[in-house]
Amino acid sequence: FFKQKTAYEILSGLVGSEMCIRDSRSVTKESSRRHGALEQNRYSDSITRLLAGKYNVDLFLNADLKLVQATNDFVWLRNENSQFHNNLMVNIYPLSSSENMVMDSAVLNRNRFTQKYLKTIEGTWVEVSSSGIFPKSFYSVIENRNKVYYLRGWYTELNTDRRGPFIRKIIIDKANQRCIAIDGFLFAPNQPRNTLMRALEIMVHQSNVKS
Repeated sequence: FFKQKTAYEILSGLVGSEMCIRDSRSVTKESSRRHGALEQNRYSDSITRLLAGKYNVDLFLNADLKLVQATNDFVWLRNENSQFHNNLMVNIYPLSSSENMVMDSAVLNRNRFTQKYLKTIEGTWVEVSSSGIFPKSFYSVIENRNKVYYLRGWYTELNTDRRGPFIRKIIIDKANQRCIAIDGFLFAPNQPRNTLMRALEIMVHQSNVKS
């Protein structure tokens, strides 16, 4: 239910019309970054290299995710079928004067990006749910010498009954004075959400700043 461009248009805009990404199901040995719970192939490897070159992030992608949109501060990958859709987005924004973050600012930043980039055909957008039915969690850890925050909760689409879980990893990239948020979210009514969400959790946890 979101507005979408073709992957060819997006890739052409990023790297020129000479780039060709083939949606192949055969697994290649070009990348050593593999996880047994994910399906990865030439397409996911190529998208990973492309985005690493542009944004200096090392993403961990499932082959089912197709590139939908890429701007200077936003990347969106999506897999949609008749039963569910899962999404991975990357948000990039300047690091504030302090690397310490609170839940409210993390929620506001997510809402700012979804309102700007994830508007639906109906003109609505998704926001982090403030309902007590879907409690949020927020904590920090150190990963690869970077401070990292995790925000978990549910999103809701305004004026509809569409909602689903999300996990958001916010990396404090002090070397480049920026924050990188890698966010997996799911819409899967009457589907095994835990199983579907597990793949997104793996991708979010494994992704990092490119060293």
